[in-house]
Amino acid sequence: MMAPETAVQADPFPVQDPAPPLASPSGATPHPSRPGRQLTQVDLWSVAATSALVCLALGVCLAVAASLTWVVIDFLNPKPEAGPSPVWGLTFLTVTLMVEVLLGTALATAAAYFYNLASRCTGGVHLKVRDTEGPSAVEVRTLREYRRLRTTLHRYAAARLRPATPVGVQVRQVAGVQGAEH
Repeated sequence: MMAPETAVQADPFPVQDPAPPLASPSGATPHPSRPGRQLTQVDLWSVAATSALVCLALGVCLAVAASLTWVVIDFLNPKPEAGPSPVWGLTFLTVTLMVEVLLGTALATAAAYFYNLASRCTGGVHLKVRDTEGPSAVEVRTLREYRRLRTTLHRYAAARLRPATPVGVQVRQVAGVQGAEH
């Protein structure tokens, strides 16, 4: 009789330990107590979409400003036939806006691409993220100093800037209210 096969077969996909953290390109290991995030790559598509919307919004502002300027010039112009026609103005405005949106989007996307290239060499930008637990030690010291100076200033102002009593007027205190007698 054959013994039943009790041998455990090897897992075809063994679980491996995650790779150790890589050192930054400058060779320094990240400091464990330094809070913050590192921006190492920018998504080109999101930069292109965002910059297109921003350029489009700026284009709308430009169109409104140009339209208002055109109306004011038309209103102030004594000879309406002397200036360029409104059709020419609208055509120029439309072409300018299209070039602005396309060029602005292309430049922002190119800048993001070059940032991605540079961040591969330098490790990206380190952003410090502030805790929401409360103010830092520097902020606490600054607020204490501000309060101390404000109190000193109020005391000085109260002592130095009291209203002067005119000559011939007597002031008496009546139930916490100042009154004047002639």
